[in-house]
Amino acid sequence: MGGVTAVSQGDERRADVVILTAIKLEFDAVRKVEAGAVTGSSWEEAPGPSGLPVRALSQPERALVATQEAVDIRRAHAANPPDAELAQSLHNLGTDLSALGQREPALAATHEAVVHYRALAAKHPDAFAPALAMGLDDLGTRLSELGQRAPALSATQEAVDICRALAATHSDAFAPALARSLNNLGTMLSELGQRERALAATREAVDIRRVFAAKYPDAFLPHLATSLDNLALHLTEVGDHDAANVASREAAEIRHALQAEDARPGDEEDSA
Repeated sequence: MGGVTAVSQGDERRADVVILTAIKLEFDAVRKVEAGAVTGSSWEEAPGPSGLPVRALSQPERALVATQEAVDIRRAHAANPPDAELAQSLHNLGTDLSALGQREPALAATHEAVVHYRALAAKHPDAFAPALAMGLDDLGTRLSELGQRAPALSATQEAVDICRALAATHSDAFAPALARSLNNLGTMLSELGQRERALAATREAVDIRRVFAAKYPDAFLPHLATSLDNLALHLTEVGDHDAANVASREAAEIRHALQAEDARPGDEEDSA
């Protein structure tokens, strides 16, 4: 006699893992594809926040729909918070909301992600301290966007401290993240009138990015130019106009060189 085979809790759990893994892959892919790349899918026909089908939305809006749905799914399956996948989806949600100018919801999502990351890092620091640092750095940016400068500075300073500790033992892996946080810290210190500290933080970011730009120019020269622009601004703020002009000129030269490289004909055109 036929019938439904009993399924153990262990089998159900394994099935859940398979389903969640598939969901993760699907939504991570959706975030990366360009608008129209999933033409004909039922996901495209689903209504977005405005009631229009997803296919009618812009690429940033499509990303937001996918990320919000990923958050909802992962929240429903997060049996024992803190949850790493939920934290990552919340972090992505904050980024997508910010890109669309939805600053307060972006702050809420990023703050919740940091709460998860902090709890995870307390249990497994080697695994989650980098994610906590990145979340804190973005939290500082979200707070700054809403004019909450003192909390923004506190979050960014904590990100710098974590990245500095990580870079002390794994420089190649974490020094670029340290430079990013230092660059943001310099901006926030400047906004609070702490000009000398802003200059010191930005100068350190420039030093780090200069080292990495020498090794990996394609990846780091644009970031070096950005930090040099910020350095020029902070040098001007303390009255060192000559040094500011030198930094500004170097940033301009880097961008000019990058533009010239982009405009150069490709190898396939040369051989045609």
